[in-house]
Amino acid sequence: MSRKTWTANRPNWAHGQKTVTAAGTAEQLPSQAIPDGFDLVVRALLANGGAIYLGNSQDEAESSTAQIPFTAGNGLTLRVRNVNMVWVDALVSGEGVDYWVEV
Repeated sequence: MSRKTWTANRPNWAHGQKTVTAAGTAEQLPSQAIPDGFDLVVRALLANGGAIYLGNSQDEAESSTAQIPFTAGNGLTLRVRNVNMVWVDALVSGEGVDYWVEV
């Protein structure tokens, strides 16, 4: 039987919001280091009317074949080293995402 190793919780967490200025032009989330063993949670804003697209580069977030689409309230958890590894594009200008990470 294998044992699962648990990582202790961090004392604080950071939250942010990113909206896309111009639909079709992906924008990078801001820099925020993520401690080893912790995740980034990204969720499409609840008020969004169109799809949000995520990628690990500007080209990927803007690409119709590589982008990951999300509708309002949907999201995902990513194990990345920095929040800025995620790019966001939107079908509608001014829509975007919320994100959370323990710091």
